[in-house]
Amino acid sequence: MDDSESMLSQHKEGNNMGISVFRNKQPVWNENLGAYVLNFNGRVEKASVKNFQLVDEFDKNKIYL
Repeated sequence: MDDSESMLSQHKEGNNMGISVFRNKQPVWNENLGAYVLNFNGRVEKASVKNFQLVDEFDKNKIYL
């Protein structure tokens, strides 16, 4: 396989057929807390900078992790 067939080169060219691309969901600023927050729907008991959510690059409403 040469470089033109690699997943990275295909992604860079915009050819994402069969490739799922995930990103960290960006937190939103909460004025009351004076901090950035993510909604974990009650699954997180303690705030931590290590908490994160992965979302599909094209469907940011569906959380995968």
